[in-house]
Amino acid sequence: MVDQHARWGLAVVGVGFIVEGDSEKIVVEAGAFRDLLAVNGLELISPVLNAKGGGNLLPRNIGAFLGRLEAAKA
Repeated sequence: MVDQHARWGLAVVGVGFIVEGDSEKIVVEAGAFRDLLAVNGLELISPVLNAKGGGNLLPRNIGAFLGRLEAAKA
């Protein structure tokens, strides 16, 4: 699918995810979800970060996760 987007002159955009727990990580890493992203010109950037709940997604705590995604070019 990536080749099809390139043929049309469309860029593939990398996306990264910070999830709240193990269940969400499983969904985001699933092949079917990756296929859905690809159909829409998106590519999953690894790793999918698991914040493990407990308030880790609050604005005061999310900076470290965002830094890791930026380092991975998401």
